[in-house]
Amino acid sequence: MIYEQIRAGRPDVAHQGRRCYVTAAALERYAALLESEALIERRIIPGLGRRRLRGLTADDVDVWLAHEAKTASSSTLSKLMSILRRSIDRQMARDRVKRKVILLC
Repeated sequence: MIYEQIRAGRPDVAHQGRRCYVTAAALERYAALLESEALIERRIIPGLGRRRLRGLTADDVDVWLAHEAKTASSSTLSKLMSILRRSIDRQMARDRVKRKVILLC
């Protein structure tokens, strides 16, 4: 029904549909942000400590991943590695880290 009204040229319905889509997309991004924050607070910081990325070694990451693999699912491990990889990439772009430690694991 909405598609017929959009095709008929009713701009109020088209605008409402776009607004609904944008709102849903924003909520999905917000949910992903909350999930990432929870993983950082509950798994990454307690597991790796509050050390700087520059001081992080491949051995540290290996030990941490082995510990997390005991309790976390493979999708959670993938998300954790993605978060850590993006953090390192951002720091490399600012010349604060010289190498990607996560890729050495």
